[in-house]
Amino acid sequence: MSKRKPYRPVATGVNFHPAVMEYLNRLCVEEDCDRSALINRIIREHARRRDTPIRLSPPQEIPSAPARIPRGTRTI
Repeated sequence: MSKRKPYRPVATGVNFHPAVMEYLNRLCVEEDCDRSALINRIIREHARRRDTPIRLSPPQEIPSAPARIPRGTRTI
């Protein structure tokens, strides 16, 4: 099981100039990734170039699901 914290995206409405949207869509096809992933990558790269990298939360242990107890063996 992965020890990384689950990714919880934050939905936001952003408006793009039509020419920017066209370029972004072409770039998504070229890079073979979805629009959100590409925008996140562009923003992280921009922040890194400005010496203000965006820190991701450190990996944390994700508790595993409790073991299933077979029917008829539970005690109350």
